[in-house]
Amino acid sequence: MKKLLTLSVLSIIFLFPCAQVFAQKNGDSIEFTPSFKNQGEQENYWAKQLFQKEYKEQHFDLFPLKIIIRDGAFIFSGDSLFVGGQTAEIKALFLKGLLYPTLIGGNAISNIEELQFTETSPKRKRFRFILHKKGVFNPTVCFFELTNVSATQTTSLIEFIEDAKLTFFKQGWIMI
Repeated sequence: MKKLLTLSVLSIIFLFPCAQVFAQKNGDSIEFTPSFKNQGEQENYWAKQLFQKEYKEQHFDLFPLKIIIRDGAFIFSGDSLFVGGQTAEIKALFLKGLLYPTLIGGNAISNIEELQFTETSPKRKRFRFILHKKGVFNPTVCFFELTNVSATQTTSLIEFIEDAKLTFFKQGWIMI
């Protein structure tokens, strides 16, 4: 019993500092995941990893029918999408038909944020949001990219959205 206690204490003393950096074997190389000060830093790291490893340019059609706003929800031919934090930019995004319920697979979105730390050009803007699916308890973190080939550093987000195309969409991970 005394040996087990001593071994446990030594393990904690020597292994705990090492546990702050995790190694993952990726083929023949080892990748190290840094330690994080908070959940936000970790989620940003995962977002960078998602775009680095899983990004493949895609092309999506705009929603083809009229979109209306009623009681805080966007209505797409009878399918409702509830979106939290409806700024002018967010309204422009959904009224243009870039994102819609059948594409994203859910009925409520919150916390839409631009991920400037992942952007590679003023012609591409990347975003993250929380997707709430009907009948599913835990929400999903989703990512998308808009591309506007005529955008510059000085193009406002609303102007960017006006001529943008959806060039990437991916559901990331389930929040626990």
